[in-house]
Amino acid sequence: MQHWKELYDCVFLELTTDDYQRLIDKRLASDEPPSRSVLTKDKSFVKQMYELQISKGVKTINFGEFIQVRDAKTKKVKAFTDLQLKQILKQENTEHKQTVHASMVLAYTGLRINEFLNLKQKDVHFDKGYLFTQGSKTESGVARNVPIANQITYHLKELMKSESEYVFSRKGKKVSADYYRRNYHKPFMELLNIDLTPHSFRHTAATKFRQAGMSERAIADILGHRN
Repeated sequence: MQHWKELYDCVFLELTTDDYQRLIDKRLASDEPPSRSVLTKDKSFVKQMYELQISKGVKTINFGEFIQVRDAKTKKVKAFTDLQLKQILKQENTEHKQTVHASMVLAYTGLRINEFLNLKQKDVHFDKGYLFTQGSKTESGVARNVPIANQITYHLKELMKSESEYVFSRKGKKVSADYYRRNYHKPFMELLNIDLTPHSFRHTAATKFRQAGMSERAIADILGHRN
């Protein structure tokens, strides 16, 4: 229940529907919004907490009942162009070199940002030509093997020069998706005057796979779509 962590320091008895709704709306506005079914489960979880408190006579109102579950607004996500990828590569010898390497890996694997940041060095198999991802912690990602394209072998090896167990790390520690977006991706994109999120790299990868002649089924398997 990491998505509720903003409420961890709050007093449960002081929380209202607005507090839960704010976090749900924030998730719906993210790069990879949860499905309606996932949000429905979250609402049920909150309702059960209040039902328990009501049964004990602690609360009289079930604030979980009033949480609104809705679908995320569909928004077209653009892929990075070849020109933009070249812009990224030109920054390799700057302070943004770690972000350059990460960006290229994302662009040619289609990993979700959480999948990439959770990727461990032991799961990268250069000799066999693939890396293994445990999948996303969300409902959508699945564990799978992802081919290592020739274009990213160098970038992966550069990232893996760190002594961390993770492919991408900061001072040897794993980086959260929010931290990566705020402190790596966003300032780098602002420097390049590119208005695209890390999720756009997944669409970039899908485009590259299609250009290579892959079937839609193969692309879906590599990207980790459940169906």
